[in-house]
Amino acid sequence: MNKALRLAELLAEIKKRQGAVVNTVDPAFELQARLIMSNERFQAWMATRRAAKSNTFARKMLRRVLNKKCNALYLALTLDSAKAILWDVVYELLVTYKVDFKTNKQTGAFDLPNGSHIKFAGLDASFREMRKILGQKFAIVGIDECGSMTQDMETIVNQMIIPA
Repeated sequence: MNKALRLAELLAEIKKRQGAVVNTVDPAFELQARLIMSNERFQAWMATRRAAKSNTFARKMLRRVLNKKCNALYLALTLDSAKAILWDVVYELLVTYKVDFKTNKQTGAFDLPNGSHIKFAGLDASFREMRKILGQKFAIVGIDECGSMTQDMETIVNQMIIPA
């Protein structure tokens, strides 16, 4: 194999492992762009229905996981509701950005070529099930529909998510 071909193969492998730099920000939506680009550690978004909160979070999450190998977690009341709210949005954005990815809809997971992982989960799970979050590292965590949660959100955030 000649050196130029080998070099091209190595560069392709590096690009695959690192992932392409993906810009998930649409400058036409200034407020959405500011939320996506914000580096604040904690954010709370409250807006009316159909205000693109889920789409904005999906773009923010994808910006993080596509441009650096890391893990993301999206929580809703149930795993089914988490998938109903965000699964198709994430799926369609990944297709739009031409990202090669694998999914496991049963467990609620996306695996990306750069080694990043997106996990969907429901907070209706038992406390024992929720403790599985402990020990995992997440670069970004989104919790949707907090007003409907039956779990103690303060405990979940302060004792499970922040330490992770």
